[in-house]
Amino acid sequence: MEAKQNELGLSKLRESASDPETNPADRRAAADLLAEAGAIADAVPALITAGRDLMDAGDVENARACFVRAFELDPKNYDALFEIGRTDLAEGHREDALAKFVDVLRKTNLRHLPALFETGCLYEGLGKFDEAILAFKRIVERDKTHVDGLEHLGRVHQSKNLKPDAVKYYNLSAEAAFEAKQYDDARRCSSAALALEPDNAKAKAMQAGVKALAGEAPVILVPKPQEKAPPAPPIAVAAAIPAPKPTPVAAATPVAVAPAPQPTAPRTPPVAAAPAPQQVPAPAPPAAAAPDLHTTSTSLSAEVFLLEQQSEAMSRLAQAQSEVAQTYKKRLAMEEEIKTAKAALESLERDRANVELSLSELTSRVETATKAKAAEDAVLAQLSSNIQKVRDELEALSSLPAEIESIKGKCAAVSGQVAKANEVLAGSHARAEKVLTDSGAVETALKDLQSKFAATRQGADAVESQLIGLLEQTRGAHTAAKGAVGQVADMKTAVASLEALNAQLDSARAQLETESKRITAKQADTATALERVEAIRSARGSTDANAAAVPASAAESAAAKKTNGAARGPASAGSDALIAEGDSFRAARNAGAAIEKYRAAIAQDSSNADARYRLGLALSDLGKSDDAISALKPLESDKAYGILAQTAVADVLRASGDLDGAEAQLSKALEATGYPEEHYRHALYSLAGLHEGKGDPDSLGLALWSYEEILAGDPGFADVAARVANIKAVLAAPSARNGAK
Repeated sequence: MEAKQNELGLSKLRESASDPETNPADRRAAADLLAEAGAIADAVPALITAGRDLMDAGDVENARACFVRAFELDPKNYDALFEIGRTDLAEGHREDALAKFVDVLRKTNLRHLPALFETGCLYEGLGKFDEAILAFKRIVERDKTHVDGLEHLGRVHQSKNLKPDAVKYYNLSAEAAFEAKQYDDARRCSSAALALEPDNAKAKAMQAGVKALAGEAPVILVPKPQEKAPPAPPIAVAAAIPAPKPTPVAAATPVAVAPAPQPTAPRTPPVAAAPAPQQVPAPAPPAAAAPDLHTTSTSLSAEVFLLEQQSEAMSRLAQAQSEVAQTYKKRLAMEEEIKTAKAALESLERDRANVELSLSELTSRVETATKAKAAEDAVLAQLSSNIQKVRDELEALSSLPAEIESIKGKCAAVSGQVAKANEVLAGSHARAEKVLTDSGAVETALKDLQSKFAATRQGADAVESQLIGLLEQTRGAHTAAKGAVGQVADMKTAVASLEALNAQLDSARAQLETESKRITAKQADTATALERVEAIRSARGSTDANAAAVPASAAESAAAKKTNGAARGPASAGSDALIAEGDSFRAARNAGAAIEKYRAAIAQDSSNADARYRLGLALSDLGKSDDAISALKPLESDKAYGILAQTAVADVLRASGDLDGAEAQLSKALEATGYPEEHYRHALYSLAGLHEGKGDPDSLGLALWSYEEILAGDPGFADVAARVANIKAVLAAPSARNGAK
């Protein structure tokens, strides 16, 4: 219950502290109670609101107490510190106020717009117009519709006699005020612009718009030069919070500013919203006021002059940025040249790819035609086999009529036998009837006749069964004959189809011959195009006309070195053996033993470039950068190891952290002429690795271009293909695009 009552009481205190109808004293008391209850988040805003209400009422002392209490409760609430500075300003303590404003700006990284505005007003009042411009510009950079900031920029530029800039900012302030429906401010700012430039179209249009909204006639009246401008508010107090009583110093500052101040007249603060320029000499301030301003500006602490120092730094930064911009322009020009060269290379690569694609298409067509021809041959073979089978069946059917005639003969014979049997039967019947007419006289003869008749009947039944069998055979033969006739018709149809298919095959063979001729012509064109591509590539890849005379492969280079070694005399045999031993030790990662062998070889033959080059590599393996460079430097002009030695020196410099020196060394190596193409690829590979190690998108692009150049000449060179794929994957990632931005 107690907790519920406490929560209810806190809720009522919050309502009282946030109620706009609560008077400042009650709001302050409610905030104190909230603070005692631990509700700091509710107490601090209430104290700041109460302090602002007290400032509006002119009670600066109690307002300060509210702000100080709020800052004590929440030292990170910079609004409270800013309000304390405003109370200092209202009491005439400019240096204290400026120190607090600067403290707020430092802690908020110049993002507290009210503190920026008050600081700009103070610098404007002290005549430090450059610092004031810097402060007000920071305001309008963050809020392009800040009416007071734009107006003060116009006033400060007017004080510096920069009329075009002053008119621009007055017009911007008027437009912002008009959009915010602050028509009085819009009228005042446009009048100030017309006072400096009576024919300004924007200011005239703004005056007409404001008067049209006010129901006045859209006529712009320019005040007479004798009219005096109304006094400006004191600069020591912000426009939104008037001070109860201006101090003597603040009261002396607002004077009318002449469009072009005299050199002998003391500089005075600008006047807010003067309706017309007035060529009135600035009245001299009281005798005690001028020393006070000077004393105030010289007695400020280091933090107070933070913005002054920042202004100087910004000026130097602008100069540096100008130099950087010039350098960047040069870099862009170089990049454009690189892009042009790369585009030309890509065009050649595309042409080659198109030719290769055409060749692959032609090859595919030839393979398809070959397969089609093989399939057609198989079909023809199958058709020939089917035709032969049909012919065999036709030959078998040719003997069918003879068999039919034989069956007919058998049927005729059977018919004759049946007729004879019928005649015998008829005779028997006659005799039986004759016997029967005898009245029982010849019973025995009758019995005999009956037995004969039964035997004859059995014979007749046997003959009948034979006749029935023959009839069935005849019917089967007839049916087979009909089927054979149908098969003959089907065979005739099949033969006609085969003849049509044979005609189609002849047509396909003719088309195949035509396509073969066209493919042969295409192959000739492709070979010509490939010869042109190779000619272009060789023209691009050759560095000097003499390079054609140098061996292009490592094997030829090694053979040339062996020949040179043999020409040096018998001493080279021992040095070559020492070099071979050193190579074995170095392959076994025993660089120290390898160095001893190489040095022994050099001791036997001081002109042995092979031993000196390997010595430099072994010293580099041990991390002895200076010794390695000393060993490799004499070989930079060597006809066999010039580029390789310079590449090795660049690798040593890169390993020691001197990337610029390594890049310069590699560039020098690539400019040399008269060396094998393989040596240039080694130098280009090291340069690409250096750019790849930097990691930024531009360097990765240069590395990708270098690796692709190597691939164009030697697709199997080291791990170039894998590196190209890796760089493309990195450049395609979103992080790289953002980083590029």
